[in-house]
Amino acid sequence: MTEFSPFAREAVRSLRASKIREVANAGMGRDDVLAFWFGEPDEVTPAFIRQAGIDALNAGATFYTHNLGIPELRQALGGYLTRLHRPVEVGRIAVTSSGCRH
Repeated sequence: MTEFSPFAREAVRSLRASKIREVANAGMGRDDVLAFWFGEPDEVTPAFIRQAGIDALNAGATFYTHNLGIPELRQALGGYLTRLHRPVEVGRIAVTSSGCRH
C-alpha cells in the first residue's frame, strides 16, 4: 500500500502558470483596466438563463454529457444553421462550455 502524501507530485508542482491567468491577476481590482481576459461580460446573466440552470439542476442534470455537447442542442443548432445559411451536418457541430488556445 502506498502512503498518502498531502503534497502534489513534482510533475504537478512544475506546471507553468497560464499566461492569461498572469494577465488577469495583474489587472484584477484596477479601475483603469477592462476585464476582457476571460471573456466575462459586464452584465448580469439574464434571469431566464439563470432559471434554466436552476431548473436543470433541480431536474438532476448534473452529469457529464457527450464531449461534443448535448445531442439535442447540436441537432437544434444544425437545423437553425441549415435554415439560416446552408446544410450543416450535426457531426460538424461542437458545443463546449469554454475554450482556450495555449
